[in-house]
Amino acid sequence: MKIKIVIIFLISVCCFSSEVDREALKNIKNYQLSNDLLDSQKSIILVINPKTGEIIESSIGARKFYGYNNLDSLNISNLNTMSDKEIKKEMAKAVKEDSNYFHFKHKLNNGEIRDVSVSSYPMIKGDQPLLLSIVQDITEQEKIERNRLFLIEIIISILSFGVLLTTILALKIRHAKEKYKNLFKNMTIGFIHLKMIYNRKKEPDDYIFLDVNPYFEKLTGISQKVIIGKKVKTLFPDLIDYKLKTFDKVIKKKVSINYKYYFPKMNKLFSYRAFATTNMTLALVFSDITEQEVLKKKLEEEKEKAENMATHDFLTGLPNRILFQNEFNRYIEHAKLNQTSIAICMFDMDKFKSINDTYGHLVGDLVLKEIGKRVEETIRACDVVSRFGGDEFACLITNFKSHEECEIIVKRIIKNVNKIFQINECKIFPSISIGIAIFPQNGTTENELVKKADTALYYIKNHGKNNYHFYGK
Repeated sequence: MKIKIVIIFLISVCCFSSEVDREALKNIKNYQLSNDLLDSQKSIILVINPKTGEIIESSIGARKFYGYNNLDSLNISNLNTMSDKEIKKEMAKAVKEDSNYFHFKHKLNNGEIRDVSVSSYPMIKGDQPLLLSIVQDITEQEKIERNRLFLIEIIISILSFGVLLTTILALKIRHAKEKYKNLFKNMTIGFIHLKMIYNRKKEPDDYIFLDVNPYFEKLTGISQKVIIGKKVKTLFPDLIDYKLKTFDKVIKKKVSINYKYYFPKMNKLFSYRAFATTNMTLALVFSDITEQEVLKKKLEEEKEKAENMATHDFLTGLPNRILFQNEFNRYIEHAKLNQTSIAICMFDMDKFKSINDTYGHLVGDLVLKEIGKRVEETIRACDVVSRFGGDEFACLITNFKSHEECEIIVKRIIKNVNKIFQINECKIFPSISIGIAIFPQNGTTENELVKKADTALYYIKNHGKNNYHFYGK
């Protein structure tokens, strides 16, 4: 019976894998990993040029694992045992995000071949497309998997001999039991075998720990002697109702489930897979993914920070020129479809140089932030305000059909900006001048409309300021 249970468990383990769902990195300029990731002694991280296979950056953990001090000057083909053609094919999958998870054999500096799982994600540094690869050494897990397959092959071959070879069958089973004991003892994932307890209404009420492997004790710090044969209600009263209905479903419907659970007392996050073994029992295989989740969170934070830096102005937090162009291209399709107009309004602050000269650049920066904030508060949700640099701003006004509609919004912007505000002990009397170019009358591209809006801005600057002017009028 034990062999049957373990065979089912082993077959289920081979189907189990932890995958990290990560959204692909988009349009990131000058992206760099933070020093704490690249300085990590444990994390094996490689940054690779997918066109040439060159390793651009690597973590301390990677150099320690592969045994190369000059890892950053090597090519991935120096590590991967596949052919160059196969390597390029796999990197192309990662770049296109057809696949983010790979299984390779990597060669260390000492000549040793290790099985590794690689999670690869596209990123951009400057204008150069790169791959961020997180490597995990799974050599020991692969050995266990090969032992598991070998064990299954032995059992199948034994059963095929039939009744005439009962003596050989007994010997083989004895050998298989010994092999299983060693495998169970040395496996590097946690294993729990549970028996469900039902009340008189045949509802799940509790469960008993039938068996756990040595690695369970290593992961949880809970002794096998303490837990085997005990009820969950007795050991963990705070988990009385936890997963009872779910485990009952696993047993009765013979399905498997994956879930995660965080233990506050251990400050650890575990990934579980549950599957039925008999009509009353089920098995759980689990692993500690705390460090993996921390790394995932750091990468997500780094990605979000890099994306924001690539598309937003560092001073005001407003969209920069790159994001402004993207928004223009998005709205222009809407305008063509609905036969509406778009206006690009270029504006800057009147006499901004005198504010810098009088009060200093710190006050000048605060003035620019306030101007951007006031315009953002004035425009509609479908409009966009952007800072191009210095005191140069742009506003994208969308979804209107006449100059009069656009003019109403522009007047409202000027009125709201013109309100006096005070910074420290400095009273500022702000005003702006606005030049306006309309799609499609004045141009059809963002660059063309920006140039003509600038021309209109220069006109109003030379004719009184604190006002607006439409190009061509």
